[in-house]
Amino acid sequence: MLKQETVGIAHLWLKYRDRGGHGTGFELEAYIYEALKPSSFDLMMLARALTDLNRPYV
Repeated sequence: MLKQETVGIAHLWLKYRDRGGHGTGFELEAYIYEALKPSSFDLMMLARALTDLNRPYV
């Protein structure tokens, strides 16, 4: 999922939780390293969090 760490996992987790993600920080890290498969809902929330973090600031 993420091959290079461009944002901190803690920052990503905060965005993910803000978007409604249910996983813990440990679960999020497991999703990233493909050690645990997220639900379709959590995958969508993770994608939204990544999109938020990758938006250029105007």
